[in-house]
Amino acid sequence: MEFWRALPACEARMPHSPLETSPVAVLRPVSIQDYEWIRGLLREGARDGAFDPELAHDTAQSAQFFRSLARALVSGRFSRDGGQDADEGDGIHGYVFESGDASAQPLAFAILKELPGDLCELWLAAVAPDARRHGVGTAMLRAILATPAGRRMYVARINNASVHADAMALMLNSVGFACARTGGEVDWYVHENAPPSLMAFIRAAPADLAGRLR
Repeated sequence: MEFWRALPACEARMPHSPLETSPVAVLRPVSIQDYEWIRGLLREGARDGAFDPELAHDTAQSAQFFRSLARALVSGRFSRDGGQDADEGDGIHGYVFESGDASAQPLAFAILKELPGDLCELWLAAVAPDARRHGVGTAMLRAILATPAGRRMYVARINNASVHADAMALMLNSVGFACARTGGEVDWYVHENAPPSLMAFIRAAPADLAGRLR
């Protein structure tokens, strides 16, 4: 398993930070062992408006999503309709940011989704409640941007009704993203190194009422 060394903890920690006792924080690939922890963060975020509200409830749709996510953590491909073929769905790259001490405490995660044109979108991301407001999210994004997939991560979306929308916007701004388009429910952010054609597409493409591009 490949690991990436991230920022020294002193650059990401603040008083009472969970990184205080860690000499470094480590970015590692996600695995199926992280599934229950990630599922819990996604359900909490859905209740706060950060993700699809459907994910906060025990419905057929949310069950299908989480089954597909569990498969994706193994196969590296996400198929929303539940397809089990290894070649079906969108390619994903998942990361967990954890403390660098013996506890290896998970602090945050992010999942990137492959887009046409050899691009990636920051698709899902969350910071554990006790690790928030300590620079953990920003440190994780900087570490991801240094990975092969992260160097192609040019797009991110924020549900603007989320209680965490402002914090997420600040994190994205701090690592080179800027808001390129605002929708009724979704704001689109594009990285400063993105191809100009991507910026032009996002600004000009038709959108539905939620601000999702069609």
